[in-house]
Amino acid sequence: MAGALLDWMLDTEVNPQLPDAAATAEHAIGFIVAEIFVSESGEFTSRDGLTREQFIESVYDVSQQMAAKTNMSEHGAKADAIDKAIERGLRFLRRLYPREES
Repeated sequence: MAGALLDWMLDTEVNPQLPDAAATAEHAIGFIVAEIFVSESGEFTSRDGLTREQFIESVYDVSQQMAAKTNMSEHGAKADAIDKAIERGLRFLRRLYPREES
């Protein structure tokens, strides 16, 4: 995850200038939420025409969009704000992709 975050930070097409601490925290939150949720999803293979690869890509996209709305620069990248953002992101993804009953 650290490598992916560093790649994002140094990608000059996405970030013409090095992102500030708040933007980096927001992006890291998106990675954390996505990683936790994907690990929770277990052996998801496909559902409703959605492949595992599409599912994972969608989880990362949604996680990054949610994390970008946390406004860490406004609230400060404090531990409690980060925790709340992660919890909100996970709750949202759990509603968006409910587990199928076996």
